[in-house]
Amino acid sequence: MHVYYERWLGAALAYMESERAKSERTGIRICVLGGTGHGDKARQLAFCGKLHERYPDAFLFFLGMPFAAASGMVDYDMAHCAKTLGAVDAYYFMQGVEREPLIQDLLPHFDVVFDTLPYAVGTFYNPSTPAWGKSEAEDTWAEMQVEADQRLAPFRWLYDGYPELDWRLNARSFNVWDIMARTSGIAVNPWDLSYATPLDCAPWPDEAELTTCLNEDGELDGAIGLKTLMNSAGSDDPKHLDLGYVGDYVVVHNSAGNNGQTKTAPACVFKAIVAFLESEGIRCVQIGRKGEPKLAESVIDRRGLRLPLINRIMERPACLGLVGIDSLPPYMAMGLGKAAVVLFGSTRRTAFGMPNALTLVRLDEKTLRPPCPLGVCFRMPGYGPRCMLGKDLNEDPTHCLNTLPPEDAGRSAVDFATHQRALRDKPVPEEVGA
Repeated sequence: MHVYYERWLGAALAYMESERAKSERTGIRICVLGGTGHGDKARQLAFCGKLHERYPDAFLFFLGMPFAAASGMVDYDMAHCAKTLGAVDAYYFMQGVEREPLIQDLLPHFDVVFDTLPYAVGTFYNPSTPAWGKSEAEDTWAEMQVEADQRLAPFRWLYDGYPELDWRLNARSFNVWDIMARTSGIAVNPWDLSYATPLDCAPWPDEAELTTCLNEDGELDGAIGLKTLMNSAGSDDPKHLDLGYVGDYVVVHNSAGNNGQTKTAPACVFKAIVAFLESEGIRCVQIGRKGEPKLAESVIDRRGLRLPLINRIMERPACLGLVGIDSLPPYMAMGLGKAAVVLFGSTRRTAFGMPNALTLVRLDEKTLRPPCPLGVCFRMPGYGPRCMLGKDLNEDPTHCLNTLPPEDAGRSAVDFATHQRALRDKPVPEEVGA
């Protein structure tokens, strides 16, 4: 374990107890252990919302990993939204640690722990406390633990093999939402992302919380950690909500985290998308991190904004939807009820696709055969082999964004946007007898 493990865990539990003391919840104590990417945390917070719907009297604590000041306030903004909407009662982010001993150390402080880091959810009941308010703790716990283990059994390979076996979803038709619902017994689906789609910025974390986390220099210094966090969080100035433009637009996005090259499309694809949309009188608003490449000179540049400001831009009626890649923005569009076009590369659309999204992969299977001349396979630590430029695991270019014809992507974006505009502008039929 990490040398600061006990310090991190102690701080998280102390914060949980302080929040529970202020809470009016009198039911059981639930911990949802989550983390990894922003999209993963959005899905996990949506799960918390459905879990709290089933157990409204429970005190629900979300513990997210890892904390990374360089990623800004995205996770805090989503968790703050979930708390505001009643999906969680308290949330806390700590440095990533091995989850197996962490679950053991969390269990004495809760009645049940849900491990949502893997796509298949593990459920662990505390044998020393009455589960779900029933009288005989040991028998109740044993019965419910058996049921939880039976739900997990068909997907045990995915849970036990996390994260090394996640790549096997590329070869299966499973949807991650269905896996989460089947293994947890909680009927969560993508429409529940509204629980994690923030429109208001979260407050800055307390400096005492940040002192439990290493900053990028490996130092335990809350002041430096907070400064790094504030510098990387993006602007929350509402002046950026004014686009200086009156008319229809589409939000565009082509970046995804530290390993973004596994998912991003070549620049020519988005240049074509922007050009095709603008030819129809539809402007493009680019979002993403500050300093990312500009997709085209003509875009309305809104890179470097806090997530709630991006969502406020996207929720407007003038926004016809999102055109992006498999990353967090399609999750936010889903939470806002906005449609999207999602270009899939190394990740599988059948596993991660959204029901409100048109999904695109390479359209002509005969254009290119392996080996791909644009890149070579590499092994992403902990996740199995992937291509840095988006080539599929088995060197099948069917899922390589480098072979997606830019003109086809552009035409698809125009068809999507004009269809969304027609749906928005469709006259509402008058009620008979009105």
